[in-house]
Amino acid sequence: MNNRSRDTFSVPFATDAKGCFDRECPSNECLFVFKVNQEDWKNLFREEEVFCPQCGHSEPADHWHTQAQLRHAEKEAKNYMEREIHKMFNDVARDFNRSQPRSSFITMSMKVTGGRYRSYTLPAPALEAFELDITCSFCNSRFSMIGSAFFCPCCGRSSAERMFDASLGKTRTKFEQLDTVRSALENAGQRDQAADLCRSILESCILDLVGALQRLAEELYSRIQGAASAPFNVFQRLNQSSALWRTAIGEGFEDWLTPTELETLNVYYQKRHLLAHSEGIVDAQYIQRSGDTSYREGQRIIITAKDAARMHGLIATVACKLREHIHEES
Repeated sequence: MNNRSRDTFSVPFATDAKGCFDRECPSNECLFVFKVNQEDWKNLFREEEVFCPQCGHSEPADHWHTQAQLRHAEKEAKNYMEREIHKMFNDVARDFNRSQPRSSFITMSMKVTGGRYRSYTLPAPALEAFELDITCSFCNSRFSMIGSAFFCPCCGRSSAERMFDASLGKTRTKFEQLDTVRSALENAGQRDQAADLCRSILESCILDLVGALQRLAEELYSRIQGAASAPFNVFQRLNQSSALWRTAIGEGFEDWLTPTELETLNVYYQKRHLLAHSEGIVDAQYIQRSGDTSYREGQRIIITAKDAARMHGLIATVACKLREHIHEES
């Protein structure tokens, strides 16, 4: 049996203006897309294990290509094969033409056409103004994403307080830059897209704020020695998480917010639940738990920039109080 050499080639992927390129969680239940700095990917990340910033799933480094990158690689492989076949036929045609007698009454020649292939790939489309940029405080790797991050993709560790601060800053950017985004799309003749995108951005603020405080609370609660195990997703539920904090540190949300502020925050938590589980459609449970009678069953909730800013301030207040308590005990 003859040994055949195997040709290999690499497919480069474009980076964005910050030198980052896209990665995608290989877990079918997650498929979270994020970006990592190209130099850090080469110098800091390990081939044996990379972590998803959102779900914490880990797999070897060669499992993190995005679907767009895989499609591009398949296309490049096809083009490479076509170029090699074209080159082979060119060589055959050249040899054939050289072998033909020049003084013959009948002459024959071969000509091969085609064979010019070129394609490109770009980073996954994203609103870079709304990306959350993070540098891990443990390994110094740089990564970014849209939404909440809980784990470093390089070392797998969580710097919950730094990520919370970054999430809070990025959420503020979202609702403060909303008019800029809307104007840019409307000026480009995309009024419908502008309305849909701005609505989605504001709703993501509510989801991200609850998610950021949840991850911070989980981390801070874990530092309390002797505290009972926190029930699953308890920090997504305002009343239960407040009761848990009161048992653990002697204070709860009622001590950090005025009655009106607490009522407002409860409404936002219930709206987050609708957005996460029923596409924002109001049901009887929402009206009962939130006390919000401005909606009737079957309507869809509306999130305004004022709502996002108000919730941002309330979440920041709660986080500040929690950190003060935990840091004092530490």
